[in-house]
Amino acid sequence: MLDGSETWAMTAEDMRKLARNETSMLRWMCNVNVHTRQSVHWKPSIDGSKVSLTYVSPCGQSGFPGELTITVTYELTDDNCLKVDYMATTTKATPINLTNHAYFNLGGHGIGNLSKHWLIVPAAHYLPVDKNCLVTGEIRPVDGTPMDLRKQVLLSEKFKELPDGYDHTYCFGNLEKKLIALVWHEETERSLKVSSTQPGVHVYTGYFLNGPVGKDGAVYKKYSGLCLETQHYPNSVNEAVPLIGSTGTFDVVSDGVPRRRVFDNAR
Repeated sequence: MLDGSETWAMTAEDMRKLARNETSMLRWMCNVNVHTRQSVHWKPSIDGSKVSLTYVSPCGQSGFPGELTITVTYELTDDNCLKVDYMATTTKATPINLTNHAYFNLGGHGIGNLSKHWLIVPAAHYLPVDKNCLVTGEIRPVDGTPMDLRKQVLLSEKFKELPDGYDHTYCFGNLEKKLIALVWHEETERSLKVSSTQPGVHVYTGYFLNGPVGKDGAVYKKYSGLCLETQHYPNSVNEAVPLIGSTGTFDVVSDGVPRRRVFDNAR
């Protein structure tokens, strides 16, 4: 785990190699090659109810130092939990921020929007964003704002306050496994509990879904799905903002030292 003793400084040469992060297209600057890695070949392996996918990012890819080996393991447990386990090692110290972008709709994938979903995110702080959905470098309390999700809220009511919905990171600030979010769908009575060892979660309610066609011909429009992306704080590699209750701001993977993070979904 990150203990605050590790450091990583971006050199002028590193800066020259990295793409600038000035629009929402490159939103997650802590990731290595985030916008193309989903299109590369991952090496799969199956072990009972687990499937593992491994990818080796060569040194210098997207300008980041070190050959980075990433393994993500998906496991469906006997107690109805989907566990996602991330592991990374590298040959040189490099920043990394791994997450997933799975969409959830407890009413069913073709049911429509999230209006009848209730949501709890027990975080006291969040990261405000600018017009391009990029974090500003501030950490703000949720008190007295539409960002306060510490008590259950009905998303249809929140969408009246926030027409663009949620596209924000909530701050927990510690690397222990903890409750991240609770979701409940009133008609089906299905529920989802999310826990993670990551210090933050990015809550996205699908505002930019513009009609892609999914399975059985379902059309996914605005608010069709909810993403709960457990991760470190976006752009924290470029900020001097400490984690709430912690000493580090982003994961630094050191030479030969594995880094592990866990994301659990249970209903």
